[in-house]
Amino acid sequence: MIRFVLLGVITLAHVPALMAQKQCVLCTTPDRETSQAIRHSVDPGFNTAYVFVQTLVFTTNPGSVDTGATVVEDENATGTDGCYFNGSPFAPVTRVSGGTWTVGVPDTSDPDGSGTVLTANQWGPDTVGYSDTLATYYFINGAKLGKLPCGFHFYQNLTITCPNQTPIVFDINVNLTDTITSGGGQSCREGACGPVIPL
Repeated sequence: MIRFVLLGVITLAHVPALMAQKQCVLCTTPDRETSQAIRHSVDPGFNTAYVFVQTLVFTTNPGSVDTGATVVEDENATGTDGCYFNGSPFAPVTRVSGGTWTVGVPDTSDPDGSGTVLTANQWGPDTVGYSDTLATYYFINGAKLGKLPCGFHFYQNLTITCPNQTPIVFDINVNLTDTITSGGGQSCREGACGPVIPL
C-alpha cells in the first residue's frame, strides 16, 4: 500500500492572499517621490543648509517595499549659481555632489544621517544648501553689490537599483535650490522648503 502524507494544501482561495503577501515585499521602481524638510544640517560647515527626507510613492505597484534598494544622484543638466560674481574667491556651485543612499537605512557615517529616522520606503537625508562659508560671503558681499536675492539651482536625476536588478532612472530634473535674501538663506527640494535661516 502506498501512503500519501498530506503536508499542506494550496487552493485557489489561498492565491489572492499569497499574491498580496508576495507583493508587500516586492522591490519595484517607484512612480515618484515626495520630499519633507526635517531640520537644518548638523554637518560641520553646513549648518545653514537644510536636510530633506524622501518618501517613495508607488501607484503602479502599490504595496512595494524598496528597503535595501540603492538610490544614486547625478545631474541631467548643469545648474546655475546666481550668487557667483567675477572677483569672487569661490568657484560657482553648479552641480550635485553625487550622493548614494540605501532606502530605509540612514547613512550613519554622515553627520546628518546619524539623527535621521527612516521608514521602509524613505531615503535620505539629502542635504541642500551652500556651505556656511559661501552663504555668509554671498550674504555680505551680495548685499553690497545689490545682488540679493540670489542663489543656486541644481537639476538632480535619481536612479534606483533593487537587489539583483538593473538600475532605473525614476526621477528627472528634481529642483534643488538655495536662495539668499536680506533675511538669510532658504533651501528647497522639489517644492518642499525649510525655514529661512538667519545669516
